[in-house]
Amino acid sequence: MDSRLDRFANTNPGFEQFETRFRQAIADPDLMDLLRMEASERIRQAGMKKAAKKESAKEIAQNLLEHDIPVEIIIKTTGLTTDEVRILREDV
Repeated sequence: MDSRLDRFANTNPGFEQFETRFRQAIADPDLMDLLRMEASERIRQAGMKKAAKKESAKEIAQNLLEHDIPVEIIIKTTGLTTDEVRILREDV
């Protein structure tokens, strides 16, 4: 292992466990498939959380629009884009 990787491994306690699991996965196609499925599921769940947050932000923005809050404040508050707020404003 090169010295940079050695230093990284010494300062990151979980690296050794990761390296062991990675080597096992390379040697075992079934384990590699399982790890891929786990990774895909985590990515899917993260996407669902992101979509839920976006939907929540849109609901908040709609409520703020109904109370005539300026678009600039809504954008800063919700993290939505100007175009997203404009589309919501058309629906109100």
